[in-house]
Amino acid sequence: MTDLQLSVLSDRYALPGETSWPQVARRVANALADTGNERQEFFEVLEPMLFILGGRVLFAAGNTAQVTPYNCFVLPMPEDSRQGIMESLWQWVEVQARGGGVGINMSSLRPNGAPVRGVQGFSSGPIAWMELFSTATHRVIQQGGSRRGAAMLILNDNHPDIMAFIRAKMVPGVLLGANLSVNVSDKLIGAVKNDAEWQLTWEGSVYNTIRARDLWSMIIASTWASGEPGVVFLERANRMSNAQYCEELIATNPCAEQPMGAFGTCLLGAVNLAKFVKGNGDWDTSALHAVTNVATRMLDNVIDRAYYPLPETEIAQKRLRRLGIGTMGLADALVDMGLRYGEEDAVHATEDAFKNIKQAAYLTSAALAYNKGAFPAYTDKWVESPFVRSMGAGYVRYAAEHGVRNCFLTSQAPTGTIAKLAGVWAGIEPFFAKETFFTNRLGNFSMQAPDSPYTVLAQDVPVEGHIAMMAAAQRHVDSAVSKTVNAPEWHTLEDTDKAYQLAYDSGLKSLAYYRDKSRNTQVQWDNEKDALAAEREWEATCNLTGVCN
Repeated sequence: MTDLQLSVLSDRYALPGETSWPQVARRVANALADTGNERQEFFEVLEPMLFILGGRVLFAAGNTAQVTPYNCFVLPMPEDSRQGIMESLWQWVEVQARGGGVGINMSSLRPNGAPVRGVQGFSSGPIAWMELFSTATHRVIQQGGSRRGAAMLILNDNHPDIMAFIRAKMVPGVLLGANLSVNVSDKLIGAVKNDAEWQLTWEGSVYNTIRARDLWSMIIASTWASGEPGVVFLERANRMSNAQYCEELIATNPCAEQPMGAFGTCLLGAVNLAKFVKGNGDWDTSALHAVTNVATRMLDNVIDRAYYPLPETEIAQKRLRRLGIGTMGLADALVDMGLRYGEEDAVHATEDAFKNIKQAAYLTSAALAYNKGAFPAYTDKWVESPFVRSMGAGYVRYAAEHGVRNCFLTSQAPTGTIAKLAGVWAGIEPFFAKETFFTNRLGNFSMQAPDSPYTVLAQDVPVEGHIAMMAAAQRHVDSAVSKTVNAPEWHTLEDTDKAYQLAYDSGLKSLAYYRDKSRNTQVQWDNEKDALAAEREWEATCNLTGVCN
């Protein structure tokens, strides 16, 4: 292992007495297996890093401390009262203290200036309360005493305070502890395209009427200038959801790959695609299927062994048994295949990989249901999901007869830290730079992109290429895809607008955009001096490209 890999292992995942990856892999495999055969099977997938469980699972499995193996949580919208908000804040703190990242939609809170009859006063609005949640994340709570948590704050596009929310991070020092995303509805997109008026409402009362295009332009301008807000399309996510009959998706986790309902949680893990390229440049599909089968069973076992920070999160998870199998090392794999990221052949190869992972995971979950039982909320309505029906009539008939073990199975997380552990590039991102520098508690490290004519850097990929790669994955992912459009400094407002419009038109459920140098600090830099300077200022700020893992 490289110095960077060893530093990640020691900093994040090794328990006292563990000094090597095989030791960690053996501890995790032993903790999650039901049988001796499973222990060896799990180890043989983990040890060569064919599949790596989410970072929280690596740290929690076999750990006697009360830490959660779940990366992702969503809390209910707060009740619109001081007591309700403080109850949500307590839940927020408890989840983060146990190691989870958390998202919340604050659209339930009355707007700034609205009357509060009980005290004959006026509301300070959701953004003021958001600052309290943000401060808890970046100044108060440390996960296991080692790092700050991750958070997502969301506001619906018709909330009266939406314009102030969009502009919030244009002010230095505001809401440092969370990512911000606007929940963009189909109706707003339609109003933008038709240049229609847009009403800002709360509890049926119209507070203001503006041009939809003015609101959209404000989102674009703020994102171009500061990298936020991102957008989430929760209406679409609900329409496509496997659980549309029994769960309303209200928010996402911090990196937006998991739209979930109240107290939703999700287990993450990533197939290392760099390990599945055959000598002829094709995917080793039989190996992909075999490893995904093991990964599905391993993650499913975690559910019944996990520590849950809140009783409501345990109830919600065991009702749906949600998993999030994704990938890392795509950029490395494409180089080995002789393909250039973002170009047509690379898009097709990406879709093929995700299609194979989807098929293997869904088939395994159906087999698990036959032996262990379906997820408790399963009904025949599950097979009516558009995503499930994309599996084909044969699968639908089998699932209708036997059920499935897991309501959701696939998700594309950033994998920022576990990818460093594996020595490959994160998620489905292209390489960031020829040499990219990182800093953790143990020192300063770097990763080099391959010296190859097929190496493509993020800022050299056009918007259309970024979105095409996301869309290729999204077609075979039942949750969402977390990826940042890392754009060059010279990108215009029109380029940013194109990215968000194209994201919607391509069927995505979320998008983050970042224009180089649009902040005083950024997560990844192309020289060591900038990296070290950024680290000092960025310490309290949520990592947009991988803090979830």
